[in-house]
Amino acid sequence: MDLSTSSPRQGQVVTVSLGAEHADAWVAAWLFSEPTLLGGDWVRADAEGDLAVRIPAGTPTGEHRLAVFATDGTPIGWSSVEVEESTGATPTDRLATTGSSTVWLLAVAAAVLAVGAGAVLAARRSRMRAEATPQG
Repeated sequence: MDLSTSSPRQGQVVTVSLGAEHADAWVAAWLFSEPTLLGGDWVRADAEGDLAVRIPAGTPTGEHRLAVFATDGTPIGWSSVEVEESTGATPTDRLATTGSSTVWLLAVAAAVLAVGAGAVLAARRSRMRAEATPQG
């Protein structure tokens, strides 16, 4: 088992290479000192036997072990890592907020609906007045 780095930073994504014999395999990756399941659940290795895991942002700095287990619980491999302090912004799992807010879209839709309803009511009143006026 090989890692893309042996000294990841807090919040960094690490590529774990398990080898072709584990291509498309479901595995669980754990970070030990205090056991932490990386990825939150079973993850599937890609066609080359690689998987990407994120070192949690709150991981204490220092020596840890990253271990990967097969679905039957047998260890595939482990490697020592030295987690370093994050520099700059800590990455999150959330996507960036882009575009406009839906509040404006709803406000415009409500305004268009109100104008349309007003036009229908005005047309109906005009027609009712025309029908009520005696024709001579």
